[in-house]
Amino acid sequence: MNRDLLNKLTLTGLIWGRMTFGVAAWLAPRPVGNAVGLDMEGNPQAAYLARILAVRDLVLACGALGTDGEAQRQWLLAGLVCDSADTLAGVAAGRSGYLPKRTSLQLTGFALSGVVAAVAVLRETSGSTSA
Repeated sequence: MNRDLLNKLTLTGLIWGRMTFGVAAWLAPRPVGNAVGLDMEGNPQAAYLARILAVRDLVLACGALGTDGEAQRQWLLAGLVCDSADTLAGVAAGRSGYLPKRTSLQLTGFALSGVVAAVAVLRETSGSTSA
């Protein structure tokens, strides 16, 4: 497969993945939280937190979608920082036991997929091996 096409597909997947999560978590925070193993009924405030994350992902997606060049690179870097922090938070939650291991693994995996996708796109668009 052509590298430019692969890069474009990776970027498109990252953007639409963020948008999909953002819309779903905003419109239905409890079912989305339950789907990844969060105790939404036991923590009524979790719906509020889910919506905050939903908006963050929607803004990051729209920023990356509506720009190109250096401006898009900045949006991708912002998303990379957020996903990296989310990855570390997922690991910490599993290690300290306040999330079940399966939930921690799922949430860490989701965040890590964003890290991998952003790094791949940033490396390809910068033409170097560092993001």
